[in-house]
Amino acid sequence: MCNSAFHLLEKVKRYCSKRLIPFVFLLYLCFPLSLFSFAATDIKSTINYQGKVVNSDGTNVIAGIPSCVAVGADTCDFRFSIYDALTGGNLLWTENQTDIEIGDYDGIFNVKLGRVTSFSAALRDFGRDDLYIEVEFDPSGNADFAEGEIFSPSQNF
Repeated sequence: MCNSAFHLLEKVKRYCSKRLIPFVFLLYLCFPLSLFSFAATDIKSTINYQGKVVNSDGTNVIAGIPSCVAVGADTCDFRFSIYDALTGGNLLWTENQTDIEIGDYDGIFNVKLGRVTSFSAALRDFGRDDLYIEVEFDPSGNADFAEGEIFSPSQNF
């Protein structure tokens, strides 16, 4: 009985080794390629950006102050710009985001930069030290930025 079990085990081993070795080898060859495809698709095209709008005296926004914060329609407009210098630099990217909710969150806003206007390949290198973001707020909420307020100073990005 033991002898027949041993022979059966040997047959299974031979059968599996003929089939399994090529499969394992193929898996070994394909695995690095699958990692590469996941790494290439993991590059993000948007960046979360959060801030807070307050009144000039530092108090939280309330209905009617600024005018874009009204009962039932607490959305305001923002313009985000990236420059290559703190002041007087070249404009590298800009994006308007409208109807951003701030009234229900005491002036706190959260946006995804790059959602409206994609970043160029050159801007995706955020290891650079010469990128500065400027945030402009339109208190009227009509996206014309005529009485827009620029958050100052610009922040190193």
